[in-house]
Amino acid sequence: MGLLRKAAGAAARGTSTTEEEAPPPGAGLFKKSLEVRVAEPVSVVQQLTPVPADSLTVELLPEVEELAELESPDEEIPFDILEPESTTQPEPVTEAPPPEPSLSLIDEILASIARLPEGVELPSQLFSLLADRFQILKGALLLFDALRLVYAPWASKGYDQTTLHRMRIPLGANESFNALANGKPIALADATGFTPYQQYFSAREFSALGRMILTPFIAEDKLVAVLLLSQYDAASASDEEFTESLSRISAAAATRINAARNEKIAGVSPAAVAPREGTLEEQLSKFSTGLGSSSALFMALSMEDYARSLARANEHLDPFRLHEDIFYFLASFVADIGKAFSFKQNVFLIGLQDLEPRETDLFLHQLASYLRGLFGGNGDSENPSGPTLLKSRRWPADVNDPALLLQELTT
Repeated sequence: MGLLRKAAGAAARGTSTTEEEAPPPGAGLFKKSLEVRVAEPVSVVQQLTPVPADSLTVELLPEVEELAELESPDEEIPFDILEPESTTQPEPVTEAPPPEPSLSLIDEILASIARLPEGVELPSQLFSLLADRFQILKGALLLFDALRLVYAPWASKGYDQTTLHRMRIPLGANESFNALANGKPIALADATGFTPYQQYFSAREFSALGRMILTPFIAEDKLVAVLLLSQYDAASASDEEFTESLSRISAAAATRINAARNEKIAGVSPAAVAPREGTLEEQLSKFSTGLGSSSALFMALSMEDYARSLARANEHLDPFRLHEDIFYFLASFVADIGKAFSFKQNVFLIGLQDLEPRETDLFLHQLASYLRGLFGGNGDSENPSGPTLLKSRRWPADVNDPALLLQELTT
């Protein structure tokens, strides 16, 4: 319809409609598609009858862009003219998978246990994990002390110092403790069950006992650890459900505890860490006089910074047990060439036969690497702490008297 009007106007002006007008600058794809739509056969224009110009009414037409607005709804441009039919098939719409159900508390704990780093202090990290998840207020993880043949608290929370010193339970201590060999947790809830454990608690802690659960950790048919809990938040679960959860945890963690500690401890010669007889001066005298004509280098080493870094990484680790661990493996490390002596908390004396002072740095480097391999680092990989050399003396070049040697190393 618009084209007929335009043709009539062209006839009035005496112009031919067969001539194509140049498209305006910047004509886009949308304009070109409209031109395809409005094209009419030339024969239609040729059949128009000329009429006098003064009898014609000239109507100004809008630009091509406005033509689209003037078209009535029934004159919509077919879609297949504006855009060619796509040959690509639309991708099928897939529904998003339903969200996975959240893990239960026990499943989350088991997954966390599997991620614990290897190292001698893995048991203390395990206890910290359980103390957080179960909101333990009073409890301890007892590990087997191969020197004293007792189960002692390597990690604990809530107990007073008297209890921690007393809580060293030997094999065969009582009937319920022996029953742990069957691998099942034992719940005690009355005086009859508590009484056999009275000697392992302070009077204040024992009087506050209302219940107690003992959970065994068994690996390779050995009782490698016992989790003792006396106060915890288990309001959301019955005692039966709680002990079943502890059974699953002990089954998953026992092999890791065994690999972290017992397998490493099994390689240590008992003679290297046997309890020393006599005073420290007497022990030094016995070792130095046994050297004969050989020389030795005696050193005072501080492991205090290293122990503090380990304690920061293991919140509930018992400081005394950490000292015991460090001494145990330090003595083993030097057993082939000397002896280690415990002077005070995390400070040790060692005597190394035929070691020259120039070799001290290499020895300290090797010792630090050995300890990091055992304890799994100390949480500061960029600047790890290690043994610090306080003093050193050569025997017999610098000093040949055991009493003087002890004085010079420890003052």
